[in-house]
Amino acid sequence: MLLAYFIRFAGKDYYWLKGLALGGFMVLAGMGFVVDLMNLVPEMRESSVTVLFHIITFFVYGLTASYIIAKYGEFEVVR
Repeated sequence: MLLAYFIRFAGKDYYWLKGLALGGFMVLAGMGFVVDLMNLVPEMRESSVTVLFHIITFFVYGLTASYIIAKYGEFEVVR
């Protein structure tokens, strides 16, 4: 939802970069803060393949979400 508002105000150009930024924010917030704070998955520190898979998944989600919003979203011009 936040990405849709951001694309609405910032424009549809470079939507892929905005999607990567969303994925990076989700990795930082989700894996860097919440998981560490709540000590949910302590074995993630031992398995780098699992962490890499989660990072790639977050970036793919951000790219997919930004593509769908840029392609099918209808925004009014905000001035």
